[in-house]
Amino acid sequence: MLENQNMQGLILFAQISRLGSLSAAAQLLGLSRSAVSKQLSGLEKKSARDY
Repeated sequence: MLENQNMQGLILFAQISRLGSLSAAAQLLGLSRSAVSKQLSGLEKKSARDY
């Protein structure tokens, strides 16, 4: 389960980076902008804990 969450986080981050916006990534992934923002925030927190 954790590996799946990590992969989803990486996909999310890659799409935001590639498309240049949370809104565009949300639309591509079929999520709300709010959901993408929350997932990105969680990814940032996890990244900070790992270092």
